[in-house]
Amino acid sequence: MLNHAWEDKYDKAILFSGDGDFAQLVKYVKDKKKEVEMVSFDELASKNLINEVDKCIFVNRKTANRFFYRDKNKQKK
Repeated sequence: MLNHAWEDKYDKAILFSGDGDFAQLVKYVKDKKKEVEMVSFDELASKNLINEVDKCIFVNRKTANRFFYRDKNKQKK
């Protein structure tokens, strides 16, 4: 993400994580005038990361289950 920002290969990054360890990375990327959006579960999103990104999109379990197929037979074992 950072290397591509320095090489001007994108305008917007979409981070699929709420991990606060990414907050400093997002800050560096935004210093390169890039937009950063975050997609995360609300209860797992770091406040530091939320404060750094341009936009937060929160998903819940019901929404995630609609988009990610899981074999129900394997889950019951």
